[in-house]
This record gives sequence, C-alpha cells and structure tokens, in this order.
Amino acid sequence: MLQKTQDELFVCGTYACSPSCKTYRIQQTLDGGINYRQIGSLSNAKGVAPYLPQSNSTALYAGGKIYTATELHFDGNEPVIYNGDIRVQRNSMMLNVPTHFVSSMEYEDKIYFFFSEPAVEYINCGKAIFSRVARVCKNDQGGKILLKKEFTTFFKTRLNCSIPGDYPFYFDEIQATSDMHKGNYMSSSDQSNATDMIYAVFNTPQNSIQGSAICAFRFSDIIHAFRGTFKEQKGKDYNWQSAPLDSIPSPHPAECANSSTVIDDMTLNFVQEHPMMESAVPAFGGQPVVMATSLTSTFTQMAVDWQRRAGDGRYYDIMFIGRSDGYVLKTINKGRGSAIETVTIEEIEVFRNKPFTSMKIFRNPNGEEKLIVVSAHQVKTIPLHRCHLQKTCSACVALQDPYCSWTEGKCENSINGIQNIYQGVNSSCPADPSTTKESTRVTTPAPAVTCAPCICPQPTVGGSQTSPLNNNNGKTVVTSTASSSPVDGAGDKKKDQDIKNSSAEALPNGDVRVAAASVGGGETAYSPVVLGIAVVVAIVVSLFVGFLSGYKFSTYNKSRRRDNIDTSYKEPNVELQKSPGPDYYSSNFNDNSGGYKDVQKQLNVVLNIPKNPSKLPNGSPETKVHVPENQQKVRKVYL
Repeated sequence: MLQKTQDELFVCGTYACSPSCKTYRIQQTLDGGINYRQIGSLSNAKGVAPYLPQSNSTALYAGGKIYTATELHFDGNEPVIYNGDIRVQRNSMMLNVPTHFVSSMEYEDKIYFFFSEPAVEYINCGKAIFSRVARVCKNDQGGKILLKKEFTTFFKTRLNCSIPGDYPFYFDEIQATSDMHKGNYMSSSDQSNATDMIYAVFNTPQNSIQGSAICAFRFSDIIHAFRGTFKEQKGKDYNWQSAPLDSIPSPHPAECANSSTVIDDMTLNFVQEHPMMESAVPAFGGQPVVMATSLTSTFTQMAVDWQRRAGDGRYYDIMFIGRSDGYVLKTINKGRGSAIETVTIEEIEVFRNKPFTSMKIFRNPNGEEKLIVVSAHQVKTIPLHRCHLQKTCSACVALQDPYCSWTEGKCENSINGIQNIYQGVNSSCPADPSTTKESTRVTTPAPAVTCAPCICPQPTVGGSQTSPLNNNNGKTVVTSTASSSPVDGAGDKKKDQDIKNSSAEALPNGDVRVAAASVGGGETAYSPVVLGIAVVVAIVVSLFVGFLSGYKFSTYNKSRRRDNIDTSYKEPNVELQKSPGPDYYSSNFNDNSGGYKDVQKQLNVVLNIPKNPSKLPNGSPETKVHVPENQQKVRKVYL
C-alpha cells in the first residue's frame, strides 16, 4: 500500500500468483468519516508487486513514478528494480540471486534501495551474504542505444554494521530500516547536531551465533561512499580489486546527468562493468547502537521517535524494536558524547511467538500518539509510554524514560517533573511510603571487654567444681559449670538445651568472674577446625574402605568364574572299536521300555606317536586305527 498523492492510495496484491493493483481515492462522508472509492479498473502488476505474500519487496512513489524492487518471475530467480519504464540490467553483478529487498526511500535527486544478497566479490573465498544500499537517479531515462531501457546510474555498496576490532564481527543480513529523518545516535543538548540518517536492523546468518544489532547510518556517509572509487574484476579467475583512478570517467558516473541519453558509450561501458563501489558505508558512531544475542529470538522490525526532548533538556532518539517472538523493546542510548550506553526501558509482549512485519509511529493533531505494529495476520496499537504504571517517584525516575517524569505526585508524560535519564536516581524524590513506615533503630554496639589470660578450672567430681579464687592476683577469675546427670526423672526437663550461655560476674574485690559456656548433658563442644578435620578424615577413610571392598569383591568374582568353567569341553580319550552287527541291537532292545538298553561300549584308539613328531607335515602326532587280524576283512567301520 502506497500513498500515490495526497488523497489517493495505491494498493497491490498477489491475487493467487497473478499480481494486480488498484487505486483508491479518499473521500469525506457527510458524517465526517472517510470513504475509499476505487478509481479505474484492476491493472496488471507484474514487476510492481510480488507473486507470493512471503516474497520480499519494496516500493515508493516519487516524481509521479513508482519505483519498485521485487521479483520479476514466479520462481524468484530474477530480482529487479523497476520504475515502469526502465529497469536494472539482467546481470548477477547488479543483483545476485537470492535478493532480500528491505526498504526504499527518496533523498534529494536519488532513490535508495536497501537489501541483502550473496556477495559476488567474495565468491572466490566462499559464500557470504552482504547488506547493500543501491541508488538510481530519478531523472534516469536509460541509454540511447547501449543500456536502452536500463538504468545508467545504478550503483551499490556495502553497509558495514560490525563490532570493531582487529577481527571485526559482522552483522551481515539486513532485516529492516527506519524511516529517514533528522536524528542523532547519541543524546545531545543541542538539536542542531541532528543529521539526516536512518537506523537499520541486522542479524547474523542462521547457521552462526544468533545475534542482532541496530546500526545508524548518515546519508552524508552514504553519499560520500558513492563518490569514491569502484571495484573491478579483470577476469573470472581474478579477485575483486580497486579500479585505477585514471580509468574512472569524468564527470563521475555516480553524478546525475541532465539527460542520460547523451552519456557517451565509454562511460556506459564503465557503468556496466563497475556497478560496485570500493568503500563500504560505516556505521554512525563506528559500532552498533544496540546488540543482543538469543537462542530463541532475533530483531525483525523497528520504528524511531526522533529527537524526543526529555526533562534534563537533552534530545534522544527512542527506538522501538520488534523481535521474532512478538516482543517490543523500547531502548535509548543514554551515553554522553560518543559513548554508547544502551538502556532498555520496557519489554512488552504484543504477539505471542509471531514476528513483526511492519512498525510505524502514529500521531494526530489531537495529541494522540501510538505505535502501530503489524504481523502476518494482525494489526495492533500500543501506547508509546506507560508512565502511569509507576506509583512512586523513585520507580518513575528509575525507568530512565524520556517520556516520563514525576509531576505533582504522579508519574506522567511530562518534561517538567523530576527525572534523571543518565543515572536513574534523583535526590529530589520524596521518601517512598513503603520506606517511611519502617521505623529506624539505632543500635549501640556492646562495649569491648578485654580479659586477662584465663585460669583454667580444676577438675571436679560429681558435676561441681571450684574455681581457684585464692589465686586471684589477676583481674579475672574463670569458672566453668557442668550439668549434672539427670536423676529421678529430671532428665526429661530441658533435653533440648545443650549449650548454656556464658556470663560474667563481678567479684567483691573488683575482679571479674567469667562463667564459661558449658555443654549440657555432658556433651563436648568441638571447634570448627576439629569438625573440619573429622569430616576430611571420614571422607578419606570411606574412600579407602570403598576401594578395598570393591577390589576384594572383584577378586572373589574372578575366582568363582574360573572355578565354574565347564570341564565338559575337555577332549575325552576316545577309542575306536568295530561296530557290532545287527544281532547286537536286536538282543539289546528292551521290550518293556521300547528302547535300547544302556550299554557302555568302549572304542579302542591306538595312538602311534613317533619318536620324532616334528617330521610330520603339521608337527602333530600321527593317529592310526588298530584293527585285529581276524577282522581285517571287514570294510565298513561304524563310528
């Protein structure tokens, strides 16, 4: 949907893989409402609208013409930038497949397109996706003969959104951009420091570490990059290098001529072979403004409330960032000077696990301001601020939200109240009711008592002991009390009282008697050092016992397995004997049992072992069957 004129809308749709467009005119109704009336008939939108809803495309109206970047065919193998009359030439150096178009915008006498594509200049080193910005002149009419009906002012360059360092970490895949406006990536007390710029959303590849970033780009840096040198490739087997300065035509090919039909052929040949600029567009500030890593979500869309004045008198660009899980983040850069210190003010769930497809900030003359968010199936609005949710001054200031300040006992959208964006704390805030209810107590520490060396108590009998009071030359006499054993059922009383508190008693002569804490029930109190040593010793002993037990058990199992080996596999001594005749089986048949009798017959085997068995071919002894002389005529032998 595009605004064609002040009162006309241009609406296109896929129409079941047959893209078409309509024009609607906005009309006021008698009751003050708005009505849309179709003008003309349905028009073919091939090259204007995509074939599929999930295809990436962008378009805008400028100078009475529509500029589109979309897919020309259903299979998506021919990306195109088209203005209704001329197009970008069919060449992988111009637009490589697949191309992911993001946005387009008009600036001065040029149209800029933001997209990502496989990097043709990196193909000799592998595959990589680069983010690009391309531009054409609005008055481009194509060449007279060469490049006829094709853009003569199409050039592109890389957008550099990376973490700086010796080995920069790049966010290569652009996802969305904000609208172009005057802004500043850092807060400033003077709005005159704002410049024409955009913010863009970048992600890492899907098979990489999942990361997202927001980078700012000034249009002055973009224009400077297109006025520089060009990249060239002398042959298919050569790397891309910077074109020599003496090979660049004059005037510079990136300049918009009054008429493209009068450009000489030498310049047009250079344009065909050098569509890519040498210098990349650097990020405003030299690094991303916002970065985030997550295993479940990435940044997809964003919108910016430009140069919002806060209560501290400084101007901030407030960014609303949409994530793939349906959350909206409100962030600012609170840093002073060139420092980047990002603050996430709010995180609001709008769609449950649904990515955003578009975000816009809406304001009307009545003072109403909202954020319009769009997914594949829903459109919602959310407020730009929710100051009223904070009930105390400290909570309101801790938001660090340029919209919110503490005014007249409440948190509201104002710049005249108490606020501190940089620190989130303001000493002007009154005490919160929750803290005033709590009474304050001043605790006086107990005076330190310095005791002379203790005099150990003498052993006692029967649960009582006497302290050596006669030896009280010092200032302190120490006595120890011990609990007596329970007698006559008194042991049930205070069984859980194990340790008695120590106490100090002043003696008449000025000395101090300190009653040491005694352990009830005759138990002994151990120091932490003794307990620690006991635990360590217990662990070592248990490990040793466990190892020894396991070793003995494994040895026992091995011995049992050796004893249980089946000896039936040992080869028995077998002798060979002549088989009995048929009468033998008939005589040994048991009529009662229906089977043969259990008759043990021994086979006679004679082993003739030579004196030198090694002379045999296989080194084994020779085995012969011995047959009696009176039975040598038998030819059949039963084994």
